[in-house]
This record gives sequence, C-alpha cells and structure tokens, in this order.
Amino acid sequence: MVTPIPSWIHKWDQYALQFYDFSRRQAYRLLNLVANICNIRCEASSAPPEDLHSFISQAILLDQEFDTWLATLPDTWSYVTYTAPVGHKKDAAYNSHYHIYYDLWTGSMWNTYRGARIMLNLVIRAWISVVLKSSPTSTIYVAENANCTATLNRLSIEICESVSFHLGTYPGCIDVPRAIGGYFVLWPLFASCGRPDADPVLKNWVIERLDFIGHCMGIQQACSIARRLRAM
Repeated sequence: MVTPIPSWIHKWDQYALQFYDFSRRQAYRLLNLVANICNIRCEASSAPPEDLHSFISQAILLDQEFDTWLATLPDTWSYVTYTAPVGHKKDAAYNSHYHIYYDLWTGSMWNTYRGARIMLNLVIRAWISVVLKSSPTSTIYVAENANCTATLNRLSIEICESVSFHLGTYPGCIDVPRAIGGYFVLWPLFASCGRPDADPVLKNWVIERLDFIGHCMGIQQACSIARRLRAM
C-alpha cells in the first residue's frame, strides 16, 4: 500500500527550521524531493488510467527538479571517477571505474539522490506502461520511456562505481573497511538492479558485493538482500 509522508514528519520538519544548518541545505532539499516522490505516488495510486497523464507530467517535472538540484551542489560535493589499473580485482572497481568522494556522508548523499531518482523513473515507466495498455497504438511517451531507461542504467552504474569507496576496496586504498560504509550502500545496491530489465552482469556484481558485506563485514541484512535479488 502506498501512503503519503505522515503529517507529523512535516510538522517536525517545520519545527527543525529554527535549527537550520545552511551548510547542509542541499541535503535538506534532496530529502524534500524524496518526500515529493512519495506523495505523488500516493496521489496516483488510486487514479484511473485516464488520469495518469497528469501524474506522468508532474513526475517528469519532478525529475527535472533533480537536475536543478545538481546545479546547486557546492564544490565539496564533487567527486572524481578513476580508472583502475590493468589486472585489478573485479571487486575493486565496477567495470574498472570507481569514485572518490570527500567523505562517506557525501558519497551517501549522492547515492540517496541516485536511489530516489531511480525510484521516480521506475514510477514514470510503470505509469507509461499502464497508459499504453489502454492505448496500445499511442506513441506519445516513446521518447520519455527511452529516457527513463537510459537514466536508470546510468544511475545504476554510478551506484556500483561508488561502492568501492564506501567499502574501502578500491585500488591503493589502505584504510580498513568500515561497517558503516557497508550500511550506506545496502539499499542503493538493491535499487541499482532490483528491476526485471537490470543488466545481468551488473546484477551479479551487486550480489557478490552484498555477499562480501554480509560475510566479511558482518552485516547480515546484506545477505538477505542478495538472496532476494537472486530470486528475482
């Protein structure tokens, strides 16, 4: 069942404004965008197919707000993508690429963004599918559907490229892997491939990383997520 963000959360959010830390305003804005995704899903959950056109338009505009949000990020949120050296272990970097962030919190915020936008684009695709079933000859959403799929694939790859930083397994890293990094990537990893059309190579890599988090970092929830992905 899809439910809206509880009103008490909004009240607490308003109360917290008096303690607002402007250095974290991008994080606050991101959480508001996530809340908007939940609310629009709730509004559309009981809508008939003929009303979904309006919700699709709203969701597309919301997706564009994420691009606007990206343009506001300060330099401290920037990250660098590196290419791993020849002969690196495949667990060190997904497809030979890995990210380096300022810190784990920044990397986590990026994956919150990626996971939220993945969810939004999955919702848009699902609504488009419902509309097309009632009007199979329509071509109105062909381009948007393709754009959603491209966005999903790109964000999924970015999540995987971020994982080695969180786990401390990228080439040359001398830090001891920390469990907190494993916790940070659990649900982003699931979001990256928890759909029927996910790249099977990416999905297998994700499952292997979840097994590593579960067995080597002691976070058993990762094993449960890996089992769920194997069953999908």
